[in-house]
Formats: sequence, structure tokens, C-alpha cells
Amino acid sequence: MSLPAGAVNNGAKPRRSKLTQKWSIAAVWAAALLVGAATAMSGGAVQQQSGWSVFIIGAVVLLTFLLQLMTAEREGFIVRTALSISGALAILFVINVLFWVQAG
Repeated sequence: MSLPAGAVNNGAKPRRSKLTQKWSIAAVWAAALLVGAATAMSGGAVQQQSGWSVFIIGAVVLLTFLLQLMTAEREGFIVRTALSISGALAILFVINVLFWVQAG
């Protein structure tokens, strides 16, 4: 990225695009969908599915923080983290409800 004539580069990193920030949210949602669907299709009992759900939620939180740290962008950190975790929780909730309805 070139600077306009007369501009001074103070060593600041160039701002990342919004697309770079949004991929981290989509990646967490995709991981929650894939892992949640895989555990639901594994054919375990309802109690076993509940145990895996707790593990998956913990993994989603860790993955969220890892990806947000990789973006290295301070602005919007809380919003991106909240969207990642709440979206993943909503996806897992829908998968679990469908599993329980099917199992019951």
C-alpha cells in the first residue's frame, strides 16, 4: 500500500478489511455446524449427546479467541467474539433440539 505524496508512515499497520474480520466469525459457525452435526449423527444416547455439547461449546469458545487473536484487530473485538459465540451456540441449540425431537 503506497502512501500519498507528503504523508508520513509512522509504522502503523494498515487496517484489515472487514472481510478479514468476518471470516473468523464464519469459521467458528462452520466448525460448530460440522462438529455438532457429526456428533448428532454418531447415534449416541441423549445423555451422551449432552456431554458432547458441553465439550463442543468449550472448544467453540477457545476457537473463537484463537481466531480473534489471529486477526490482530482491536476494534470490534467484543462484537466479533459475541457474534461468534452466540451464533455457534444458536447453531448447536438447533442441532440438539432436532436430535432430541428425532430421538424422542
